[in-house]
Amino acid sequence: MMGLAWGELAGWGGYGSAPMAYNYGSTVCYQDDGVYVQGTRVGTAEEYAQQASAIASQGGADAKIAADDQWRALGVFALARSEETNPSTFMSLAIDKDGLLRGTYYDAVSDSTMNITGKVDKKTQRAAWTIGDKKTPVYEAGISNLTQQQTTILVHRDGGKVEQMLLVRVDDKAGGEKDSAAGAAKAPGGPPAGVPVGSAPGDDGDSDADPG
Repeated sequence: MMGLAWGELAGWGGYGSAPMAYNYGSTVCYQDDGVYVQGTRVGTAEEYAQQASAIASQGGADAKIAADDQWRALGVFALARSEETNPSTFMSLAIDKDGLLRGTYYDAVSDSTMNITGKVDKKTQRAAWTIGDKKTPVYEAGISNLTQQQTTILVHRDGGKVEQMLLVRVDDKAGGEKDSAAGAAKAPGGPPAGVPVGSAPGDDGDSDADPG
Protein backbone atom coordinates (compact mmCIF):
# COMPACT_ATOMS: atom_id res chain seq x y z
CA MET A 1 0.00 0.00 0.00
CA MET A 2 3.02 2.29 0.02
CA GLY A 3 2.92 5.05 -2.55
CA LEU A 4 5.64 6.96 -4.33
CA ALA A 5 8.10 8.27 -1.75
CA TRP A 6 8.50 12.04 -1.52
CA GLY A 7 12.27 11.92 -1.98
CA GLU A 8 11.91 9.98 -5.22
CA LEU A 9 9.12 12.20 -6.52
CA ALA A 10 10.90 15.44 -5.56
CA GLY A 11 14.15 14.43 -7.26
CA TRP A 12 12.45 13.09 -10.37
CA GLY A 13 9.95 15.91 -10.79
CA GLY A 14 12.14 18.80 -9.65
CA TYR A 15 10.23 19.91 -6.56
CA GLY A 16 13.22 20.55 -4.34
CA SER A 17 14.06 18.60 -1.22
CA ALA A 18 11.71 20.28 1.27
CA PRO A 19 8.05 19.24 1.08
CA MET A 20 5.40 21.91 1.57
CA ALA A 21 2.61 20.30 3.58
CA TYR A 22 -0.98 21.31 2.84
CA ASN A 23 -2.74 20.23 6.02
CA TYR A 24 -6.11 21.93 5.91
CA GLY A 25 -7.02 23.44 9.23
CA SER A 26 -3.40 23.67 10.43
CA THR A 27 -0.86 24.70 7.79
CA VAL A 28 -3.66 26.01 5.56
CA CYS A 29 -6.16 28.16 7.45
CA TYR A 30 -9.18 30.24 6.50
CA GLN A 31 -9.44 33.44 8.52
CA ASP A 32 -11.68 36.48 8.31
CA ASP A 33 -9.27 38.43 6.14
CA GLY A 34 -8.22 35.58 3.84
CA VAL A 35 -6.46 32.25 3.47
CA TYR A 36 -3.07 31.59 5.06
CA VAL A 37 -0.60 28.92 3.91
CA GLN A 38 2.31 28.26 6.27
CA GLY A 39 1.45 31.53 8.01
CA THR A 40 1.53 33.64 4.82
CA ARG A 41 -1.63 35.22 3.45
CA VAL A 42 -2.16 34.03 -0.14
CA GLY A 43 -5.40 35.84 -0.93
CA THR A 44 -9.07 35.99 -0.09
CA ALA A 45 -11.13 32.81 0.01
CA GLU A 46 -12.42 33.62 -3.47
CA GLU A 47 -8.93 34.26 -4.80
CA TYR A 48 -7.64 31.02 -3.26
CA ALA A 49 -10.41 29.07 -5.02
CA GLN A 50 -9.62 30.85 -8.30
CA GLN A 51 -5.96 29.87 -7.92
CA ALA A 52 -6.95 26.22 -7.57
CA SER A 53 -9.16 26.43 -10.64
CA ALA A 54 -6.37 28.05 -12.66
CA ILE A 55 -3.88 25.33 -11.67
CA ALA A 56 -6.34 22.57 -12.57
CA SER A 57 -7.16 24.13 -15.95
CA GLN A 58 -3.48 24.18 -16.92
CA GLY A 59 -3.61 20.39 -16.91
CA GLY A 60 -6.92 20.06 -18.73
CA ALA A 61 -7.73 17.35 -21.25
CA ASP A 62 -6.40 19.56 -24.05
CA ALA A 63 -2.91 19.78 -22.52
CA LYS A 64 -0.24 18.48 -24.88
CA ILE A 65 1.43 15.24 -23.80
CA ALA A 66 4.56 13.96 -25.51
CA ALA A 67 4.54 10.42 -26.88
CA ASP A 68 7.57 9.55 -24.74
CA ASP A 69 6.28 11.26 -21.60
CA GLN A 70 7.30 9.69 -18.30
CA TRP A 71 4.71 8.92 -15.62
CA ARG A 72 4.66 7.76 -12.02
CA ALA A 73 1.62 6.32 -10.24
CA LEU A 74 0.69 8.18 -7.06
CA GLY A 75 -1.71 5.42 -6.08
CA VAL A 76 -5.38 4.66 -5.50
CA PHE A 77 -7.26 6.47 -2.75
CA ALA A 78 -10.67 6.20 -1.14
CA LEU A 79 -12.40 9.59 -1.04
CA ALA A 80 -14.35 10.12 2.15
CA ARG A 81 -15.72 12.55 4.64
CA SER A 82 -14.26 12.32 8.12
CA GLU A 83 -17.22 10.41 9.53
CA GLU A 84 -17.42 7.85 6.71
CA THR A 85 -16.32 4.29 7.46
CA ASN A 86 -17.23 2.65 4.14
CA PRO A 87 -16.47 5.08 1.32
CA SER A 88 -17.77 4.20 -2.12
CA THR A 89 -15.80 6.62 -4.29
CA PHE A 90 -12.17 6.24 -5.30
CA MET A 91 -9.47 8.14 -7.16
CA SER A 92 -6.45 6.70 -8.93
CA LEU A 93 -3.83 9.36 -9.67
CA ALA A 94 -0.67 9.56 -11.74
CA ILE A 95 1.77 12.38 -12.44
CA ASP A 96 4.20 13.14 -15.23
CA LYS A 97 7.56 14.86 -14.95
CA ASP A 98 6.07 18.26 -15.80
CA GLY A 99 3.43 17.96 -13.09
CA LEU A 100 0.44 16.96 -15.20
CA LEU A 101 -2.10 14.88 -13.29
CA ARG A 102 -4.19 12.15 -14.87
CA GLY A 103 -6.38 9.54 -13.30
CA THR A 104 -9.72 7.87 -12.86
CA TYR A 105 -12.62 8.59 -10.54
CA TYR A 106 -14.65 5.48 -9.69
CA ASP A 107 -18.11 5.38 -8.10
CA ALA A 108 -18.71 1.89 -6.71
CA VAL A 109 -22.44 2.47 -6.18
CA SER A 110 -23.17 3.32 -9.81
CA ASP A 111 -20.18 1.30 -11.10
CA SER A 112 -19.16 4.28 -13.22
CA THR A 113 -15.85 5.96 -14.00
CA MET A 114 -14.78 9.42 -15.11
CA ASN A 115 -11.41 10.84 -16.09
CA ILE A 116 -9.39 13.08 -13.79
CA THR A 117 -7.27 15.92 -15.20
CA GLY A 118 -5.16 18.49 -13.40
CA LYS A 119 -1.76 19.93 -12.67
CA VAL A 120 0.77 20.61 -9.92
CA ASP A 121 2.15 24.11 -9.48
CA LYS A 122 5.82 23.34 -8.87
CA LYS A 123 6.55 26.64 -7.11
CA THR A 124 3.88 26.17 -4.45
CA GLN A 125 3.71 22.33 -4.65
CA ARG A 126 -0.07 22.71 -4.85
CA ALA A 127 -1.96 20.09 -6.85
CA ALA A 128 -5.44 20.75 -8.24
CA TRP A 129 -7.69 18.62 -10.42
CA THR A 130 -11.24 18.21 -11.71
CA ILE A 131 -13.38 15.24 -12.70
CA GLY A 132 -14.87 14.65 -16.13
CA ASP A 133 -15.70 17.75 -18.16
CA LYS A 134 -16.88 19.75 -15.15
CA LYS A 135 -15.00 22.85 -14.03
CA THR A 136 -16.27 22.38 -10.49
CA PRO A 137 -15.77 21.02 -7.99
CA VAL A 138 -12.01 21.57 -7.92
CA TYR A 139 -10.03 19.24 -5.67
CA GLU A 140 -6.71 20.31 -4.21
CA ALA A 141 -3.91 18.85 -2.09
CA GLY A 142 -0.21 19.32 -1.54
CA ILE A 143 1.74 17.05 -3.88
CA SER A 144 3.82 15.82 -0.94
CA ASN A 145 0.59 14.96 0.87
CA LEU A 146 -0.32 12.64 -2.01
CA THR A 147 2.71 10.48 -1.14
CA GLN A 148 1.25 9.78 2.30
CA GLN A 149 -1.07 6.98 3.41
CA GLN A 150 -3.81 9.46 4.33
CA THR A 151 -4.26 13.16 3.79
CA THR A 152 -6.84 15.91 3.98
CA ILE A 153 -7.85 17.55 0.73
CA LEU A 154 -9.91 20.63 -0.02
CA VAL A 155 -12.90 20.65 -2.37
CA HIS A 156 -13.95 23.96 -3.93
CA ARG A 157 -17.61 23.81 -4.91
CA ASP A 158 -19.98 26.21 -6.66
CA GLY A 159 -21.03 29.34 -4.82
CA GLY A 160 -17.80 29.67 -2.88
CA LYS A 161 -18.48 26.59 -0.76
CA VAL A 162 -15.42 24.75 0.54
CA GLU A 163 -15.36 21.25 2.00
CA GLN A 164 -12.56 19.34 3.66
CA MET A 165 -12.39 15.64 2.81
CA LEU A 166 -9.99 12.73 3.21
CA LEU A 167 -7.99 10.64 0.77
CA VAL A 168 -7.04 7.27 2.24
CA ARG A 169 -4.68 5.01 0.31
CA VAL A 170 -6.06 1.59 -0.58
CA ASP A 171 -4.35 -1.58 -1.75
CA ASP A 172 -3.59 -1.45 -5.45
CA LYS A 173 -1.59 -4.44 -6.56
CA ALA A 174 -1.93 -3.61 -10.22
CA GLY A 175 -0.99 0.04 -9.95
CA GLY A 176 2.04 -0.20 -7.72
CA GLU A 177 4.70 -0.25 -10.42
CA LYS A 178 6.35 3.05 -11.16
CA ASP A 179 5.46 3.17 -14.83
CA SER A 180 1.97 1.68 -14.66
CA ALA A 181 0.48 5.07 -15.55
CA ALA A 182 2.31 5.41 -18.84
CA GLY A 183 0.03 3.91 -21.47
CA ALA A 184 -3.40 5.52 -21.37
CA ALA A 185 -2.14 8.63 -19.64
CA LYS A 186 -0.42 9.69 -22.85
CA ALA A 187 -3.80 10.42 -24.37
CA PRO A 188 -5.38 13.71 -23.29
CA GLY A 189 -7.58 13.04 -20.32
CA GLY A 190 -6.72 9.35 -20.31
CA PRO A 191 -6.76 7.38 -17.05
CA PRO A 192 -3.62 5.67 -15.79
CA ALA A 193 -3.14 2.26 -17.27
CA GLY A 194 -2.75 -0.73 -15.01
CA VAL A 195 -5.25 0.49 -12.43
CA PRO A 196 -8.36 -1.72 -12.52
CA VAL A 197 -10.95 0.94 -11.73
CA GLY A 198 -13.75 -1.58 -11.68
CA SER A 199 -12.09 -3.63 -8.95
CA ALA A 200 -11.89 -0.93 -6.30
CA PRO A 201 -13.68 -1.95 -3.11
CA GLY A 202 -17.05 -0.39 -2.44
CA ASP A 203 -20.19 -0.73 -0.36
CA ASP A 204 -23.92 -0.49 -0.80
CA GLY A 205 -24.25 2.96 0.76
CA ASP A 206 -24.91 6.29 -0.83
CA SER A 207 -22.28 7.89 -2.99
CA ASP A 208 -21.81 10.90 -0.72
CA ALA A 209 -18.63 12.06 -2.42
CA ASP A 210 -20.16 12.37 -5.89
CA PRO A 211 -18.40 15.18 -7.80
CA GLY A 212 -21.59 16.79 -8.97
